[in-house]
Amino acid sequence: MTVTACVMYSEGSWMDRAYWPTSTAGGGGEHTAREDCLAVGDSRMKSIEQLEAELNLPRLKSRVCAAIQSRLAAECESLRNENTLLRQRLEAGLVTHSTPAQPISPVPPAVSVPSGSPVHPADAVASVTSSSPVAEKVALFRSLFRGRDDVYAKRWDSRDGRSGYSPACANEWNPQLCHKPCSRCKNSLCKPVSDQAVIHHLSAKPTMGVYPLLFDEMCWFLAVDFDGESWQDDSLAFLSVSDAMGVPAYLERSRSGRGGHAWVFFDSPVSAAIARDLGAAILTRAMDARCQMSFASYDRFFPNQSTMPKGGFGNLIAVPLQHGPRKLGNSVFVDRDFEPYADQWAYLAQIRRMSAQAAAELVQRSAVDDGITGVPASVVDASGDDAAADASLHLRTAPCHLLR
Repeated sequence: MTVTACVMYSEGSWMDRAYWPTSTAGGGGEHTAREDCLAVGDSRMKSIEQLEAELNLPRLKSRVCAAIQSRLAAECESLRNENTLLRQRLEAGLVTHSTPAQPISPVPPAVSVPSGSPVHPADAVASVTSSSPVAEKVALFRSLFRGRDDVYAKRWDSRDGRSGYSPACANEWNPQLCHKPCSRCKNSLCKPVSDQAVIHHLSAKPTMGVYPLLFDEMCWFLAVDFDGESWQDDSLAFLSVSDAMGVPAYLERSRSGRGGHAWVFFDSPVSAAIARDLGAAILTRAMDARCQMSFASYDRFFPNQSTMPKGGFGNLIAVPLQHGPRKLGNSVFVDRDFEPYADQWAYLAQIRRMSAQAAAELVQRSAVDDGITGVPASVVDASGDDAAADASLHLRTAPCHLLR
């Protein structure tokens, strides 16, 4: 018996090298060994093909690649959303760089205040600046620009150029419940004021408006609206008299830049009638001090009514620091030269609030000493600059002057 080397192949491919014994005597041994060699090769090829079929390698590879791509796409989308949110907060002043806050102009000092009725600073938020956490800024903002808690308004802009304000509704755009226009919808569900609504207002989302007149016809602030060519001179006259009377007032330029709001904040709810009489008392003295000042520059008070209109919320006012206008230097608080304060949050934190007792005493004394110019309740177009009218009001009364 001899050993013959055979190269085993299958279907033209080299497979393995083996050696087997062959017999030269029987004449068929070499043929049988060769057949056995080929049979083994075929068996191995079938085993490999069967394994590939069971694993289905192309399909497995495709599924793994698809899973990796899907996960990467989800992570990219999450990063994009986070980036967008951070950019919005940065633009809104809710996130700041590590550089120190710029100094602000000093708040005008307080002058004589009725005895026993101090003007109170916002002690709890006195340290808020542009570098403060979002939660502290939102808390400060809500403590100042406070109206009804159960409803707020948001600004809308239509494709045909119209704009206005409507109560924020939880059912808006719900295909089963929302029926435009809102004034005719029976499924309205007013949204309460929330931190998120304030953040949206500051971060390029819909502008927020508050309804100053509370259920019990009280209010947390008085805002005096000035419009027209002489708004700057007239608002300065109002602020000057406010200082002299001991009323802390703060000036905001409106979103259009063509008007302003003088704000007076209270440390507790004040009767809307007293708040409006307080504003009228200041206006009366301002008109006496500056004879050319008239009701042409004064537009309206907020709250716009002393009593709650039947079936309505009363007039609303859009709150300051609106994202878009703020980029243009509007909807911000300004100094007596009409320059915006560098750090709006630090300025808001230093605002002083008048007590309800001080307001009532001042109104009573002014009615006796000076007389008070009657102030009309006005209706404004819902497409106005910073306010929307209550649908239940349809009458503008003429102003009247009380004789001394």
